[in-house]
Amino acid sequence: MSESRYDVIVVGARCAGSPTAMLLASKGYRILVVDRAVFPSDTLSTHLIHPPGVAALRRWGLLDRLVATGCPPIHTYEFDFGSLVLPGAPGTEAEPFAYAPRRTVLDELLVDAAREAGAEVREGFTVTELVRGDAGDVVGVRGREPGGPEVTERARVVLGADG
Repeated sequence: MSESRYDVIVVGARCAGSPTAMLLASKGYRILVVDRAVFPSDTLSTHLIHPPGVAALRRWGLLDRLVATGCPPIHTYEFDFGSLVLPGAPGTEAEPFAYAPRRTVLDELLVDAAREAGAEVREGFTVTELVRGDAGDVVGVRGREPGGPEVTERARVVLGADG
């Protein structure tokens, strides 16, 4: 196998892929993130960032960015089952709020953070094939951007974060 250009290729740049890429890139790893979407873009989601996720955003220095978008904190909620209504609060003492940003907001924020940490992000890139080594292990991806030539990228690790 030829030498890998990247340490890790992350396939999928939304709420799992971009933070993973951000954390790895911040440790000095060579990261490529690919996603067929172009950000900001929406996706069907009932996304609620629970307090542990809010704490992670705070640790990563991203919570203030999310709040600055105008996404309101969620103090209480209720589950309405008709004859049964269950009220509650998502927060903890350490993180009293939850957030439910539109994915157009959250995903773009996370993609930007991955880039800022040093990850290379290719939006509009469709993976067409996993590249396998002699032993059958995944050693890269093959794909293309719209209207572009097919390219092959290799890495020591290929991580699927594409749902």
